[in-house]
Amino acid sequence: MPELPNAKTETPLLTPSDIATQQPSTPDLSNPYAYAGNPIKATLSTEQDTIPLDKENPDASFNNSNTSDPEVLKLKSSIWKKAGQLQSAIGSLTGLESWETSGKKTEQEAEREIKEAEDRLNQGEASRVHGEYERLMGYVSYAIGHVAGDQEMQSKASERTEHGAAEVDRSTNKQ
Repeated sequence: MPELPNAKTETPLLTPSDIATQQPSTPDLSNPYAYAGNPIKATLSTEQDTIPLDKENPDASFNNSNTSDPEVLKLKSSIWKKAGQLQSAIGSLTGLESWETSGKKTEQEAEREIKEAEDRLNQGEASRVHGEYERLMGYVSYAIGHVAGDQEMQSKASERTEHGAAEVDRSTNKQ
């Protein structure tokens, strides 16, 4: 059996600058609302009535509402609203005023963003989620119409599929 070559046992010396370039930047874990998929807004417009989520970063918001799909924004905000209600309830039960206050602030911010998402949907902004739903339901209705032999159902389903696809296209091509 041939011998394997000897591996070098020397390890190269790393300088602090080499280490910094090899390690990814870590997120700020002091803010529970900041996570990779949900960046925090750096600034908010003056016309928005916001409630600071924490003292260190008063402009913090858990949804990036300007670029997010309105349906997704609505869903995320609903979850954050329930989380705020739960935190507030735990705070009131345990007597921790900071938890109660923080929970109420989270709930109010989430409610504001739910209303903002609903306004965007009411103004006719395209939603990829809604478009994909309409397209899928069009396919399902077409299949049911085909099995049932209902031509009218098939034509309405095709129309629904086309409208859903158009909404998906509008949502992906917006600025």
